[in-house]
Amino acid sequence: MAAVFPVVLPPVLNPFGEDAVQRSLQICGCSLALRNSIVSEGVTTMDTLRRLSNHSLDNMAKRITSLPANRGGARFGEIYLSRVKALCLWAKERHLMNQDIDGNIFSRLILDDSLDKLELAQGLDETSEAIKPESPEKLKPIEWVPWKRSFWNWLSSIKSTSNIPLTYVIRKSGIDLATYTFADQEERRLYMIGLTGPKYMSDRTKVYQLLKGLMVDTDGWTWMQQFDRAQDGRRAWQALCAHYDGPGETQKRIMQARASISELYYKSEASFSFEKFTTKLREAYAVMEDNEEPVLPQTQVRDMCDRITCDHTAVVTAVVQVRTGTDRAGIQYKDSFTSAANHISEIISQTFPKIQAKGFNRRQRVASVGGNGRGPGRGRGSGRSPGRGRGRGGRSNGGRGRGGGRFHNNYYGPGRGSPRSGAQLCNGVDISDLTRWYTEEELSRLTNEVRQDIWKAKHDRDNKRSSNVSTVVSAEKEETPTKLPETGGQNGMNFGSGAYSTSTITTPAAKRAKH
Repeated sequence: MAAVFPVVLPPVLNPFGEDAVQRSLQICGCSLALRNSIVSEGVTTMDTLRRLSNHSLDNMAKRITSLPANRGGARFGEIYLSRVKALCLWAKERHLMNQDIDGNIFSRLILDDSLDKLELAQGLDETSEAIKPESPEKLKPIEWVPWKRSFWNWLSSIKSTSNIPLTYVIRKSGIDLATYTFADQEERRLYMIGLTGPKYMSDRTKVYQLLKGLMVDTDGWTWMQQFDRAQDGRRAWQALCAHYDGPGETQKRIMQARASISELYYKSEASFSFEKFTTKLREAYAVMEDNEEPVLPQTQVRDMCDRITCDHTAVVTAVVQVRTGTDRAGIQYKDSFTSAANHISEIISQTFPKIQAKGFNRRQRVASVGGNGRGPGRGRGSGRSPGRGRGRGGRSNGGRGRGGGRFHNNYYGPGRGSPRSGAQLCNGVDISDLTRWYTEEELSRLTNEVRQDIWKAKHDRDNKRSSNVSTVVSAEKEETPTKLPETGGQNGMNFGSGAYSTSTITTPAAKRAKH
């Protein structure tokens, strides 16, 4: 005969003993035979329920179902098994929140709520590939407030040993549960969980390890390393908050944001784009807002307009419109930084269309560092010595080669002829020829390392030119050479490296004439 839910059950004298277990199982709809079978498995107190895992309950159900009725067996179907699991989940939560597991409190309403939580937990386990937020980057003091939010969000996606978010470890202190206004029941539950016991110790160690990984090699490590031996994630977090949320660091971030705003100006798209200009402004205003010193929208718009120094008529007109006009929705531009920035950006994009990188600065100067060398002579072999021959595919430290040459520092690019392996790019800028002329916009997109390589390449080129001029002048003073016609007779020693070239040599007759 199927068990039915009782309408109301009287309380028992011992709310934590076997009678309380019987009462709770009866609310779950278990038959008398099934209730006795579960008790005979050793579930004689309410505290025992919180220690039963879902795996243990599955094994218990198999044993009870497999036994004959005269040996304590009973039907333990899926429906009843789910209800008993929900009962155990409720007992676990009561224990986590440092509350008594009182069997007289358990009711049908609590059972339904626990069943919903059980289904939700099982659904999350089945969809383990759910998207989780990425771990935050290492701390930068100026970005402490958004970094703190990012760390909390990341920690909320990681489950503790009790299958609850790890954020309970770093929750605020001194919250009065009776008077504090929580966002929802989940937040209340987060603050009711006890911060004691072996599970909490394990959770705080895990939080410390995650926090340490993001703080090592940053300024923040100084303020939490004292807890490294205890691996106390909660106290380490509190130490970081006490420092970076203190008045000194807060004021420092505000001053840095103000200084950043004072250094921003927009003159042209070539030197500093309007998109970068407005993004930097918004970042600075966001820092000030995060540190409880927000800037009014009207002030933001006024600052933006004051820092636009472009004298183009269209841009000047757009700035005037922003100061006095309204957008398409009838809202004044001065009341919305986003609307004002979008309007000026639209005018700038129409006035200064972006230059296509393909057709920009096609002319390249000949590289003097690296490149496939034109070895001496007109041979077709691989030239290695400097000169002006037409060696194909050779490599030299000087000369103007044809084909793909290799520059220093592992940058590959073309010589004078067509490149074999394509141009070498850095952030979209062609750096195949390090000695060519670069615009301000191109240089701003290059890394410091590449800019240093460009400076060195041009410096070496200039030194080489000076050295070559000195060598030629001194050679002309020493002897008068005799120039031979272009023939293949001089290719014996330089075959393949620049043979058959027009060479400047000194003949025996010239030497005798000299002496």
